[in-house]
Amino acid sequence: MPNIRYDITSSALPRIQAKLLYITAASYGDDWHSTMHNHPFAELFYVTRGNGKFLVNSEVYNVKEDDMVVVNANVTHTEARINDEPFEYIAMGIDGVAFNSLGSHFDSNVSIHNYHDYKHEILFYIKVILSEASNQEENYQEICNKLLDILIINMLRRTNIALEVKPEEFLNKHYHFVKQYIDNNFHKEITLDHLAELTHTSKYYLAHVFKRDSGFSPIQYLNHVRLSEAQKMLTNTDYSITQISQLLGYSTPSYFSQAFSNKFKRSPLDYRKHYKEGQMDENRHLPASRA
Repeated sequence: MPNIRYDITSSALPRIQAKLLYITAASYGDDWHSTMHNHPFAELFYVTRGNGKFLVNSEVYNVKEDDMVVVNANVTHTEARINDEPFEYIAMGIDGVAFNSLGSHFDSNVSIHNYHDYKHEILFYIKVILSEASNQEENYQEICNKLLDILIINMLRRTNIALEVKPEEFLNKHYHFVKQYIDNNFHKEITLDHLAELTHTSKYYLAHVFKRDSGFSPIQYLNHVRLSEAQKMLTNTDYSITQISQLLGYSTPSYFSQAFSNKFKRSPLDYRKHYKEGQMDENRHLPASRA
């Protein structure tokens, strides 16, 4: 048998700088309550069984077995089963890349590709990554990320349309994600640990980049948003101090009053009283209306 040598030439494919943040196998049952959400990183969903639907922004996409749903960072989405049909999938959070499905009819930040004919490749790598992450043997992180690179290259090879993978543009996505999250959820209990968990970063890194980009720590910004809302409630509503503190997510009315006084140099009640007296003074100086 003659020796056959295959020379490996250089590849024109740019280096893929993807980092696997997590991988999870999900089964959609009666106890599953998915809500619209977004992440500061991309996600891949591979449907392993059944049929379901993906809600992305205001669009609804039906998905079936062996569909891969590609969702870029900061895209609002959720998943759901159809009626009582089984719906199972494997999801991966991926940092460092953005996917661009050129020439597709999908939104530029989401696309769906079916890999039924190549599941022996695509699903094989996904399951090996899942196994490595589950067993967590020595250096499993390196193996997971190398396999992720291979998975993405196979996706490019086996996709009918031009699926372009590109490094994320320089933009502090963690800052923008956390700012948006606080703006929309300031009335809930929010801690730095919780924000770090949402962004898959350390709380020290997150506090550093948020303060670098905003001048506030995340908790300082949370307090800023809450107290700005408190000003509006004190001047535009008749809510009590207890009601306002509860609506804004403060643990106690006294803690709210202390935070308000520290910022505005007067108590919430004094602030409301001063505002109403100012309104009365303005009304006294208004010209009388003619009959």
